[in-house]
Amino acid sequence: MQTFIVTCEGIERKVSYEDKKSAEVFADYIHHLEQKEYLSLDEELRKRYESKQENPLNILSLLAQKHPKNFLITYTIGDMLQEHGRYEESIAAFEHAFANADHATFKLKASLGIGLSWKMLGDKLTDLRSIEESPVCYYRAEQSLFHAEQYNYAATPTLAVIVEYTHASLNIVTARNQINIVATKPELKKEHPDFKKSISRFLTSAKIHKTLSMNVAEYYGVKNMEEEYAHMDVDIDNLDKELNIL
Repeated sequence: MQTFIVTCEGIERKVSYEDKKSAEVFADYIHHLEQKEYLSLDEELRKRYESKQENPLNILSLLAQKHPKNFLITYTIGDMLQEHGRYEESIAAFEHAFANADHATFKLKASLGIGLSWKMLGDKLTDLRSIEESPVCYYRAEQSLFHAEQYNYAATPTLAVIVEYTHASLNIVTARNQINIVATKPELKKEHPDFKKSISRFLTSAKIHKTLSMNVAEYYGVKNMEEEYAHMDVDIDNLDKELNIL
């Protein structure tokens, strides 16, 4: 196992993932399992899906009816629903995928899918100015990510990077949400005099997980994350400034 340690503002975070060589072999094995699940599907429906001539969700639904215990199908449905902004439905699909998962890596992927959908639902509510409803979604996202950590040992290189990145992203939006709530309800400053410390903890956690994600990506050679990390740095800096003037 390879251990990564990051310390920020007196807080230390330590995570362990497979060493590089083992992780690469493991990633190939997981790809083999996914291919095996895919090739076990009904051939006619599989060809209709591959032709891209029909609504893919419709074909996936038919495949799910024929193969209700197939992880790959239920996970792909969740992923596609998430892409279309149908977050509540995607959560249900990912939960179904988790129940179908017979490998720890698949359970990790499904748990991350659930957490990310809850986060995106919270973001959607925030955009709709429902900032008092979104914390529930962010809390459920956090719980899903904590639950996923028990499967970190089974992370492929890409999944390991995503795990830490998603933690960082969730901490950023949670801090943003709390700042928005305090800004719209100044009376909360008196009711919760330690609110700055609470928000600051989320920002510190975001910095730690972003650095971990960067370190893991560098170790495994996972590319094309530079732009995402740069945007994350800007978000954290802006939130730090907003917190200081509250």
